[in-house]
Amino acid sequence: MYSNDSEELHRVHNQVIATINLFQMRQEKRQSLQNFRDQFTAMRQVYDQLGLSISQTEKGAKAIMKQEGVINPSGEQLSVSKKKAAEEYFAIIFLYMAK
Repeated sequence: MYSNDSEELHRVHNQVIATINLFQMRQEKRQSLQNFRDQFTAMRQVYDQLGLSISQTEKGAKAIMKQEGVINPSGEQLSVSKKKAAEEYFAIIFLYMAK
Protein backbone atom coordinates (compact mmCIF):
# COMPACT_ATOMS: atom_id res chain seq x y z
CA MET A 1 0.00 0.00 0.00
CA TYR A 2 1.10 3.53 -0.66
CA SER A 3 1.29 5.94 2.25
CA ASN A 4 2.49 9.42 3.30
CA ASP A 5 2.40 12.09 0.58
CA SER A 6 1.37 9.68 -2.17
CA GLU A 7 -1.80 8.59 -0.36
CA GLU A 8 -4.11 10.86 -2.36
CA LEU A 9 -2.31 10.13 -5.62
CA HIS A 10 -2.74 6.38 -5.20
CA ARG A 11 -6.10 6.42 -3.40
CA VAL A 12 -7.85 3.97 -5.72
CA HIS A 13 -4.95 1.53 -5.52
CA ASN A 14 -4.97 1.76 -1.71
CA GLN A 15 -8.72 1.09 -1.68
CA VAL A 16 -8.32 -1.99 -3.86
CA ILE A 17 -5.49 -3.37 -1.70
CA ALA A 18 -7.44 -2.71 1.53
CA THR A 19 -10.48 -4.53 0.16
CA ILE A 20 -8.39 -7.49 -0.99
CA ASN A 21 -6.62 -7.67 2.37
CA LEU A 22 -9.86 -7.48 4.31
CA PHE A 23 -11.57 -10.23 2.37
CA GLN A 24 -8.52 -12.50 2.25
CA MET A 25 -7.98 -12.47 6.00
CA ARG A 26 -8.11 -15.80 7.76
CA GLN A 27 -7.39 -16.76 11.33
CA GLU A 28 -4.04 -18.55 11.52
CA LYS A 29 -3.81 -22.01 13.11
CA ARG A 30 -2.40 -20.94 16.48
CA GLN A 31 -3.68 -17.35 16.44
CA SER A 32 -5.98 -16.45 19.32
CA LEU A 33 -9.46 -15.24 18.51
CA GLN A 34 -8.74 -11.97 20.34
CA ASN A 35 -5.61 -11.38 18.23
CA PHE A 36 -7.51 -12.12 15.03
CA ARG A 37 -10.33 -9.80 16.12
CA ASP A 38 -7.81 -7.00 16.75
CA GLN A 39 -6.27 -7.60 13.31
CA PHE A 40 -9.73 -7.59 11.68
CA THR A 41 -10.69 -4.38 13.51
CA ALA A 42 -7.45 -2.70 12.37
CA MET A 43 -8.22 -3.64 8.77
CA ARG A 44 -11.73 -2.22 9.12
CA GLN A 45 -10.22 1.05 10.37
CA VAL A 46 -7.95 1.18 7.30
CA TYR A 47 -11.00 0.43 5.18
CA ASP A 48 -12.89 3.32 6.81
CA GLN A 49 -9.93 5.73 6.54
CA LEU A 50 -9.75 5.09 2.81
CA GLY A 51 -13.40 6.08 2.51
CA LEU A 52 -14.60 2.62 1.55
CA SER A 53 -18.01 1.62 2.79
CA ILE A 54 -20.31 -1.33 2.85
CA SER A 55 -23.89 -0.28 3.10
CA GLN A 56 -27.41 -1.45 2.51
CA THR A 57 -29.73 -0.04 -0.10
CA GLU A 58 -32.81 1.81 1.04
CA LYS A 59 -34.91 -1.16 -0.07
CA GLY A 60 -32.82 -3.49 2.09
CA ALA A 61 -33.08 -1.14 5.06
CA LYS A 62 -36.86 -0.95 4.65
CA ALA A 63 -37.04 -4.76 4.61
CA ILE A 64 -35.08 -4.87 7.88
CA MET A 65 -37.38 -2.27 9.41
CA LYS A 66 -40.43 -4.21 8.23
CA GLN A 67 -39.11 -7.30 10.05
CA GLU A 68 -38.89 -5.15 13.18
CA GLY A 69 -42.51 -4.07 12.74
CA VAL A 70 -41.89 -0.56 11.40
CA ILE A 71 -44.09 0.02 8.35
CA ASN A 72 -43.22 3.62 7.40
CA PRO A 73 -39.69 4.31 8.72
CA SER A 74 -38.39 7.86 8.96
CA GLY A 75 -35.17 8.92 7.24
CA GLU A 76 -33.28 8.67 10.54
CA GLN A 77 -34.64 5.15 11.17
CA LEU A 78 -33.51 4.10 7.68
CA SER A 79 -30.06 5.54 8.29
CA VAL A 80 -29.74 3.66 11.59
CA SER A 81 -31.01 0.49 9.91
CA LYS A 82 -28.41 0.80 7.12
CA LYS A 83 -25.59 1.20 9.67
CA LYS A 84 -26.89 -1.76 11.67
CA ALA A 85 -27.01 -3.91 8.54
CA ALA A 86 -23.41 -2.95 7.66
CA GLU A 87 -22.27 -3.92 11.18
CA GLU A 88 -24.08 -7.26 10.87
CA TYR A 89 -22.41 -7.74 7.47
CA PHE A 90 -18.95 -7.30 9.01
CA ALA A 91 -19.87 -9.54 11.96
CA ILE A 92 -20.87 -12.32 9.56
CA ILE A 93 -17.65 -11.88 7.57
CA PHE A 94 -15.66 -12.08 10.82
CA LEU A 95 -17.41 -15.31 11.82
CA TYR A 96 -16.66 -16.93 8.47
CA MET A 97 -13.02 -15.84 8.55
CA ALA A 98 -12.40 -17.04 12.11
CA LYS A 99 -11.81 -20.75 12.51
